[in-house]
Amino acid sequence: MKKVDINSDYQQIYSKIKKMKKGTIFFSDDFECSDKAVLRVYLARIVNEGFIKRLGQGIFLYPKYSKLIGSELIPSVDEIASALSKKEKSRIAPSGSYALYKAGLTTQV
Repeated sequence: MKKVDINSDYQQIYSKIKKMKKGTIFFSDDFECSDKAVLRVYLARIVNEGFIKRLGQGIFLYPKYSKLIGSELIPSVDEIASALSKKEKSRIAPSGSYALYKAGLTTQV
């Protein structure tokens, strides 16, 4: 049976997150780990430390701090949807009144 060095795997995940640009949305699938349950535990530890934020199941944020408002910036729904579409290699097309709003043709949402 192969022995896994827990500290080295944890440190690799932690350092990979630290190298990311602040404000980056990332997914648990972005990390190489032989056991997905262990990866979830590692990410949960990092969330509990307050280093990253969990946006949803398997979706995380390396938060960016704003000195102007004195707190962390949370991404908009559009930014999260954009990150999901890049991950899934799909396109998002607004429709209906939201499309009119995004095109600047109306002020109603």
